[in-house]
Amino acid sequence: MQEMMLESAIKAEEEERNRIANELHDSVLQQMVACGMFTQNLHDKVNGAPELKEDVAKLHSLIRDVITEARDMSHNLKPAHFETSTFPELIIQLSRQLTRDSGVEFKVKNFLDDEFEMEIHTKTNLYRVLQELCTNVIKHSGGEQVVISFEIVDSRFYLTVQDDGVGYREKSEESSGIGLKNVKSRIYRIGGEIEFADANPNGLQVNIEVDL
Repeated sequence: MQEMMLESAIKAEEEERNRIANELHDSVLQQMVACGMFTQNLHDKVNGAPELKEDVAKLHSLIRDVITEARDMSHNLKPAHFETSTFPELIIQLSRQLTRDSGVEFKVKNFLDDEFEMEIHTKTNLYRVLQELCTNVIKHSGGEQVVISFEIVDSRFYLTVQDDGVGYREKSEESSGIGLKNVKSRIYRIGGEIEFADANPNGLQVNIEVDL
C-alpha cells in the first residue's frame, strides 16, 4: 500500500511539473517577453528626460532577469524538447545550468554511442533522480565538484554520481525524507538498483544500474 501511494504521488508530481512548465512557457514567459519589448520601445521614445530614460532602462533589465529565471524554472520542471533530446544531451544541459547557478562544478562523462536511444519512461525517471541527487549535493555535501558518468555494458545501463563532499552517513539515509524515497522508488519502478557508498578518497558515490 505504501509503494502504491508513493507511485501515485510520483505520477501526480510529474503531471503537475508538466502542467506548470507549460503554463510558464506558454503564458507567463510570453507576457514577460511582451513587457520587455514594450519597455524597450518606451526607452527609445523617451527624450529630454535622462532620469526617466535611466529608470526605464532599469525596468527593462529587471524584466529580462525575470524572464531568465522563469525560463530556468520551466526548464527544471520540463526541459524543452525533452521527448526528442537524448539522455546525454539532457544531462549536459542540466550540468551546465547547475554549474552556472550553484557554484558547484558539474562534469559529465558520456560513454554512450551517438545513436543511443532510451525509452521515455526510463529517461524521465533517471532525469528526475539525477535532479534530486544533484540538488542534495548542492544543499548538503559541501562539495565543490560532481562527476556524472554513464555507460552501457552488456545491455545494462550504469549511472554514477560522485561528489567530493562530506561523504555518506548512515543517518543521512533516514533524514533525507521523501526525496530519497522518491529516488529509490523511481529506480525500482524501472527495474533498477541503487547503491550509496563512500567515494575514494572522500565524498559520496551513488551507483545506479538499470537493465535496458
